[in-house]
Amino acid sequence: MAHLASWLIRAGAFLGIAAFFVPRLEPSPGKGLESSLSALLWLAETTDHEVFFIYAAGLLAPLAACLLLMDGTGGRNGASPLLRWVVLLFFLAWAFSLATMGSLVATLPSATGGDETAATLLLFAAPLVLATIVIARVLGGSNPVSTGTIARGSIGLLLFLESIYDFRSPLNSGWGAGALLPILAGALIVAGATLALARPERAAAVPVAAAAEKA
Repeated sequence: MAHLASWLIRAGAFLGIAAFFVPRLEPSPGKGLESSLSALLWLAETTDHEVFFIYAAGLLAPLAACLLLMDGTGGRNGASPLLRWVVLLFFLAWAFSLATMGSLVATLPSATGGDETAATLLLFAAPLVLATIVIARVLGGSNPVSTGTIARGSIGLLLFLESIYDFRSPLNSGWGAGALLPILAGALIVAGATLALARPERAAAVPVAAAAEKA
């Protein structure tokens, strides 16, 4: 089961990396589908440095997240403490960035009403809830391995939610079949993390049951 969980996370991370290069979204009517890479190159040619760095951070965040998760669950004993903290801090930075973006997009006239409002509120609220859960576990002294796994699953959930948001985002006018790649990637990462979290719980239940039988 541990190997399956690790490979699910790796498969999701691989799909998330591939999604960076696949045309997925249509930024304006009639412009055609663009990949994150082509959008990044276009921004580099048409915007000033400050604006470019802001947009580049948003476009590169999913790619960086998936690269961090290519080690799966990090092995039998979890990832190294350094990598665990890197994943954790990256997740928190990305979560608060997405929440900030959601609050800013909510002020756009095109984001008020219908599914656009629901999608924007989800992008704002969900990252804050996930970040609160992870911070509470860190401050509460929970098992660092399981906390790291929760951070990995939360990254997958952010990838999933951000991709769902793109379908109804007022910043995009259309999408293609490639937009399903990051959704599938996020779902696989969440499934792998959930499986990894369930495994130690079942292992811990064995000594408890044995002790109860002896008593």
